[in-house]
Amino acid sequence: MIEKYLEFEQDGVKYNLYDMPKGFVVKGDLDLSNKGLTELPDLSEVVIEGSFDCSENELTSLKGAPQKVGEYFCCYANQLTDLEGAPQEVGGDFYCYVNKLMTLEGAPKEIGGCFSCVANQELKSLFKIPKMNEDEKLYCDSELAKKYDLPDVECAISNLYASQVYQNEVAIDKLRRQKGQERAKAQEQATNKVRKLFAAWQAQQAQKDGPEK
Repeated sequence: MIEKYLEFEQDGVKYNLYDMPKGFVVKGDLDLSNKGLTELPDLSEVVIEGSFDCSENELTSLKGAPQKVGEYFCCYANQLTDLEGAPQEVGGDFYCYVNKLMTLEGAPKEIGGCFSCVANQELKSLFKIPKMNEDEKLYCDSELAKKYDLPDVECAISNLYASQVYQNEVAIDKLRRQKGQERAKAQEQATNKVRKLFAAWQAQQAQKDGPEK
């Protein structure tokens, strides 16, 4: 069992990472690699100006990860099956290789560097990959490179964006979300109609009963 105490020092003050002040800003890097962690301390309201590294642990979830990391983010060599809980702002590279990923669900919307998901044998799709500058690198396994007709397992992300398979995945997801929004809107309209009818019925009943004697 891991003791709920990880010491961090900044400006001469020591902090317990399991009891961090909300909105705290780490001015440099935060390295939690190879600590035997099965879960992360709750750093979701902590900002990391430098890099964050939680690689080489036994994590099955990124719940608790800081949501803003100024430079690179490392979570490789864990037991992750998805990226839920990952920071949504990453200024540099994103490394999630050597895990058990089955989906990239939860990945940041956008990153400032490269993306590596090598050695995730159950990962069959690159859908939900973060948006990247077109000259940034993508690193993936050979099966994925073949599926998307990429020139190599290491290539510019622009090759993925140009892939017809990837474009089809994006289009299908967009259509699915549109259908979901239409169903939600139709449900809301139906609910509002029922409420209006019920309100009208109540008003009729009140008029029929008349004032109390």
